[in-house]
Amino acid sequence: MNKQEIIFRRGVVIDAFVTIELMINTIISMHYLKQVDTGFVIDVLNNEMSAFGFKKTLLKQILDEKEHNIEFQKLEKLNRLRNLFGHASLKLKEGKNITDPNAKICFNDPKKSGNEVDPQTASEEFEKLFLDVLKWLEKIGKEKGINYPDTD
Repeated sequence: MNKQEIIFRRGVVIDAFVTIELMINTIISMHYLKQVDTGFVIDVLNNEMSAFGFKKTLLKQILDEKEHNIEFQKLEKLNRLRNLFGHASLKLKEGKNITDPNAKICFNDPKKSGNEVDPQTASEEFEKLFLDVLKWLEKIGKEKGINYPDTD
């Protein structure tokens, strides 16, 4: 990927993860308040102090964590990939400079110094996990009585 493609993919990944968080927020609201309360979702769950880990912990309390272990693992991997796209610095692999449209760029792994991560592979993995997690959350939400717009 070149820099422009990475910039685009970063936006796609962040936007997709916002959808996942909103679905989790509605499930939490429905579980505790018996309705999707927009004020609660915006003022409490979308507050910058309500980190993703907090929401994931609430979701684990709502659901049987052991029964949904694989799905929670996918959700955690999805979050790690979101963090990669949101925070990783870029490294020039091939080309004159990082802004060269023909340059090949990778991510510096923010968790492991010296490691590189291929953005294309990470993007493909995110897309697959996103669809799996989206379908899982949609199923959970529907079981709680939430009517989501068509997510197919």
